[in-house]
Amino acid sequence: MVKGNIKELDVYVEELEGNSIYEIDSVQDYHKLEEILKNEN
Repeated sequence: MVKGNIKELDVYVEELEGNSIYEIDSVQDYHKLEEILKNEN
């Protein structure tokens, strides 16, 4: 995943043993993250 896109969403990413945990502040951020994930695949 492109970290630059994540930063634009004000989503905090913490790397733990190869897994990514996302703290999402709003439903709008969640939908933006979904769009990025769709575009990445």
